Amino acid sequence: MMATGIKGVSLQGLSVPPIALGTWAWGTGFNGSKMIFGSPVDPQELERVYARAAEAGLTFWDTAEIYGKGSAEKLLGGFSRKHGEAVFSTKFFPMATSRKGSLAATLKKSCKNLGVDGIDVYWIHVPQNVEKWTKELVPLMKSGKIRVAGVSNHSLEQIAEARAILESEGLRLGAVQSHFSLLYRHHEKDGVVAYCRENGLVFFSYMVLEQGALTGRYSKDKPLPGGVRGKRYTPGLLASIEPLMAELSRLAQAHGADIPAVAIAWAIAKGTLPIIGVTKQHHLESPLMALGLELGAGEMQRLDDIADQIDVPVKGFWE
Repeated sequence: MMATGIKGVSLQGLSVPPIALGTWAWGTGFNGSKMIFGSPVDPQELERVYARAAEAGLTFWDTAEIYGKGSAEKLLGGFSRKHGEAVFSTKFFPMATSRKGSLAATLKKSCKNLGVDGIDVYWIHVPQNVEKWTKELVPLMKSGKIRVAGVSNHSLEQIAEARAILESEGLRLGAVQSHFSLLYRHHEKDGVVAYCRENGLVFFSYMVLEQGALTGRYSKDKPLPGGVRGKRYTPGLLASIEPLMAELSRLAQAHGADIPAVAIAWAIAKGTLPIIGVTKQHHLESPLMALGLELGAGEMQRLDDIADQIDVPVKGFWE
């Protein structure tokens, strides 16, 4: 599935590109793009994005049943039937239900939306009642409906608990997904990233570009659009991160790249698999550029040092 030149990452025997493409902004209606990101999406452009990504070898897509109440999954499923299969990662959101069997029902719905018989990577989206929902993964993993299981937004203790529950059934936790960026290195400092590395878990980093705040496209004088992200990344916040943006710009020029590519390359160098949201064809340029960009130890340290001096509120309410 991957184009020549893109080296795959092993995810419990499943070979995937080192970058996943995110569809948080693909949904429509409740929890869709207009609500979260302040602007609607064009389904025809999204199809062109999918087709272009397939040609480039970026065939790993991350979504969730909660993204626009399944509308993002349905778009992905339709595009895959027209433009080639992909590796799909999707999620169960336990905060929406407490009923036994809800995870299996949601998985079935996601399979239908995506047009598949089973899910490549399936996540418990948030850590509500870790024991209950982790145990509900077990029969679905044993039946082959879930190829790789992961947990998202879990603490170190909750990750260890989920891992132990699965191992007691002869199964393995495969991945952890959490917010991670130059503005939010919490899981590097609390040991989660190191725990994943030491125990063979792939750490998926989302919001690497902080929903556009780390792309260089916005500033205190050119704020982000409305919606939830516009309220989080205020002009004041954008003013606070100017020293970091200046360093990212300097490194981009030095490496013949763009600013988002440097931020993505930093996340890869930290040992994570970034999830990068894409809604337009040109959004694919930065992740592809990042795959060929290697930051030196001194450059990484400089970014870390500058980032450590910045304290801005980017943690999500769900974390």
